[in-house]
Amino acid sequence: MIRATSGWIRTFLVSIRSRLPRSRGRKPRSGAADPSHYVNRLITDALLLNEIPSPTEQEVSRAEFIVQRLVEFGYADAGIDPVGNVVATVPAASATGEYVLLFADLRCDDYSPLESIARLESGRMLGRGIAETATAAALLVVLAEYIAARELQFDRNVVLLFTFHAEDGSAPALEDFLRRWNDRIVFAACLRGLGQGGLEVHPLGVCRLSVKTRRESGGEERGGKLLNAISVLSAIATRLDGVHWDTENATYLNIARLEAGTGFGSFASDGILDLEVFSPNAASLEMARELVLATIHGTAEQMKADVEVRVASTVPPGNPEMTAPLVEIVRAVHDKLRIPSHPVSLPTYAAVPVSMGIPAITLGLCRGTTGTEEEYVELPSLESGIRLALGFIEACALVSRQETP
Repeated sequence: MIRATSGWIRTFLVSIRSRLPRSRGRKPRSGAADPSHYVNRLITDALLLNEIPSPTEQEVSRAEFIVQRLVEFGYADAGIDPVGNVVATVPAASATGEYVLLFADLRCDDYSPLESIARLESGRMLGRGIAETATAAALLVVLAEYIAARELQFDRNVVLLFTFHAEDGSAPALEDFLRRWNDRIVFAACLRGLGQGGLEVHPLGVCRLSVKTRRESGGEERGGKLLNAISVLSAIATRLDGVHWDTENATYLNIARLEAGTGFGSFASDGILDLEVFSPNAASLEMARELVLATIHGTAEQMKADVEVRVASTVPPGNPEMTAPLVEIVRAVHDKLRIPSHPVSLPTYAAVPVSMGIPAITLGLCRGTTGTEEEYVELPSLESGIRLALGFIEACALVSRQETP
């Protein structure tokens, strides 16, 4: 396991103030030095990417769009690997086998042919999928363009990865990439469109479950009326919501969705309940999962209802000790850019490289929001998002590696 000593961190924090955002590459091309020049390109790429339908098989259309842009910038090695990832590398100034990985998700689970046509309005970029997916991927594209335009080189190689999660929330494409690159990557960052200023001090794991119930026509009656799917699912949700998960109150449950019925005059014959259990501890997360399953089946049996339960995905908790040096790196970059820092606890795909022994963190790039009514990114935050990603790359790619047994 790679660990940074306290002395390593102090050395870095002293040096970063003189390093950011200075490059160690060759002389930049005219007009390409200031990241602010790339904000409009970021907006354009985000708008275009967001209109490409998703989810699709291996996100081929979005992947091909990314590859075309990377090839235009001069990334001769840019391409799509056998599982659908888009990969491009920035060679170091001198030969080294060490890489810093930045990756972003291409898949949008909530795509809509109409609502995913994003627009600019009142200092915002609005549209379904624009904040959660398109902005992070587009920023990684623009970052690639900026690095190529300035002909930047670092002490470590940089690998840019555009990946995608599966329908159940797992990340097999990312896992496949990491299995092949694991011994070369020394640091990694998962780019997220929202959450600028966030620091993953206490990373969480999550277990996601989906509960379905369905009453066949002419099925079970109770008390003279047909058993309603809403009654079954709401009873399950109510019982789970009252469970005390652990003595530290660090494990908790989220009712992500309860969907049943079609409106007035209709009795819900089927429905679905989506649940999430969060915990910073792997053992607590597993215990909570078993308790959730037992509660679901016990409630259904008591109500004489048929339910189908599926564990959609499990993301393991992070490792605070392993990621602490990266937290300090991001904090220092925040300070340099005058971005207020605040602690966050989110289950993200940064946990995947961490589970393989690679220090990784989630980098929240911009400000905005996502919800049922609207989703947007604040345009003034885009430039600082670009600078934040640049600062992270430069810090990680220029810091000497130090290992302890």
